Amino acid sequence: SGGTLMTAALITGAIGAVAAICIGVLLGERAQRLMQWWHWIVVLFSCLPILVSVKALLDWRQGTQARHLVVHVSSDSQDKESLPDGKTLEKVIGEVFPGKLSQAERRSRVVALLRAGGFQMYNQKTGEPVGTPEDYVRDGLCYGQLSGGQRHLMY
Repeated sequence: SGGTLMTAALITGAIGAVAAICIGVLLGERAQRLMQWWHWIVVLFSCLPILVSVKALLDWRQGTQARHLVVHVSSDSQDKESLPDGKTLEKVIGEVFPGKLSQAERRSRVVALLRAGGFQMYNQKTGEPVGTPEDYVRDGLCYGQLSGGQRHLMY
């Protein structure tokens, strides 16, 4: 995770600083001739932006990862929210998707979910299947036009 990587980066930086100090002590006067005090300040201020950038990148990446949600599904109709009869299937299903999806992406996901759930409309007189999920979404099929079993599938 981001915190673990940031901790590792800080520990690595601390080890590098200790190593530099040890080299300075071991080499003594020679190291002082090679590196003046302002060189150390330049090194410090060169490393800090890199560490801050890595931390910001890791925080941003963690924020963009998908969040999961657990939903209770029951056949008991008393604990279900009521969906307006005039709401289209695309809106009923699509409103739970992330807002950053385009209309076309949202629509294709709604169709894919309807297909995966085996959603099908039937002619009430003949019992024959009518249309496809693409047709239902394109034509704006409303929640109020569904049978009880089809409404249950929306949950």
